[in-house]
Amino acid sequence: MAGRPEEEGVEEEEEALCGTGFVFREVGRWGLRAWVLFQITGLLAQWQLWREVGAHLDQFELTLDEQCRSAQAHHGVCVGLMWNLSTWQEATLEGRKQLRRCRERATMSHRARMHRHSRQSQHMAPEEPCRPSSNTNFTLEFSTHSRPPTFLVVVAPLPGSWRSGLNSTKAKPPPQPSAEAEWEFEDRAEWSLEIARLLPVQASKGLARLSYHRGHEAMTFEDLSDDAARALEAGGHIAWRATLTNQGVWPSRFAVFVEDSAAPHLGAVRSSQQCSFTRSWKAFNQQHQGRSHEALVLCRAMLGMFLPISALAVYAVSALHMRQLRRARQQTNRGSCFHCLVLAKFLVVDITQQACIILYILGWYEAEGLRCQLCLFHPEQCEDEYALGPPAWAALGCSVLSCLANQLLVRPARKQRFMEDGACLQWGLRILAASVSTLPVTTGVNWATSALLSAPVTAQVLLFGPCMLGWVT
Repeated sequence: MAGRPEEEGVEEEEEALCGTGFVFREVGRWGLRAWVLFQITGLLAQWQLWREVGAHLDQFELTLDEQCRSAQAHHGVCVGLMWNLSTWQEATLEGRKQLRRCRERATMSHRARMHRHSRQSQHMAPEEPCRPSSNTNFTLEFSTHSRPPTFLVVVAPLPGSWRSGLNSTKAKPPPQPSAEAEWEFEDRAEWSLEIARLLPVQASKGLARLSYHRGHEAMTFEDLSDDAARALEAGGHIAWRATLTNQGVWPSRFAVFVEDSAAPHLGAVRSSQQCSFTRSWKAFNQQHQGRSHEALVLCRAMLGMFLPISALAVYAVSALHMRQLRRARQQTNRGSCFHCLVLAKFLVVDITQQACIILYILGWYEAEGLRCQLCLFHPEQCEDEYALGPPAWAALGCSVLSCLANQLLVRPARKQRFMEDGACLQWGLRILAASVSTLPVTTGVNWATSALLSAPVTAQVLLFGPCMLGWVT
């Protein structure tokens, strides 16, 4: 009878967490020391990665300042040794759907008047019909000299005539709008583009046609045909025609420019196994001439922010360890302070840090990443480089292990019914927890290509299950 209260006390301590069949594991002094040493190692790896990300972004921004400063830019377009600005045109086009909208409004207005004045409706003169627009298309011709023909076409909606009526088509556009103003209306105008080869004449209708596209867009084109190669050998250039059609409802102004590849190291760019020349060139222009890489800038800022937070967590656990050392009789930590600190670090730092590292790897090392965009200017950046260098390996490994090691802080409750009936449930919960803990990594693998992984399909098949479990959970 005397031992029953103690048994009841033990039974109270073994109460499962939220009915999962798990309880907090007691963590001794050596466990706290191991956790602190591991977190210090992770801090050093995170600091090295933060320095690497900062150095890469500084190099990219320095290259932009050198190669794309105002003296080497036309209408906000970077022009250097890598490419030539073949043509730049601006046009104000009427809305292609405006005629249908006008007729619908006229019909509705006429029916309303007939309903209100039914007696006089048969003597009413019909409204003047809407006249079809004759200024919905714009055609420009240009020539390229690259071998093989490789050029980029950029369509950028400009401010000045959005929803301003048909009379706005007569207004003279400003001579050189600022780069910031050019991107202001990029998400509104709808258009389509058709590229056709004039010399030599091509048999097919067109290289590409983009219907009902919206906003600012950069498109790369390559012509690897034998006809183009023979024409270049004979005349040294290829003639092209681009037809832009406004598919929007309202009149819109567009700026269309063509850049012809003239890179002296074009062969080195094309021979790279990790970089795609056309995709990098397109990404550079889609990012407003390389200036919109806020994702990696945010990644660098967050990695720097996690350093003091992780250091604060390590200091708090160290203080808890020192308090344990002062208590000679207390050999284990049965309280929840340590577990709460680890859980808070997992939610605030570890998961987000994984996402930042994956974002950096994809944004820098992918086929159209910032490193391959630097390859457009510097041939040495075209050399194949393993994405996960020592800093990235160490930081990502420590972050993943820190998330997975949290499962060591819980154990099955010492109850017979949980051990017999809940074994499958407990293993299932551990698998779900591991899937959530590694969700940024498994998601990043599904986005990766052969530029990052030697066998991307195999890795994606193997990690598809954990990725889906993590997202569903």
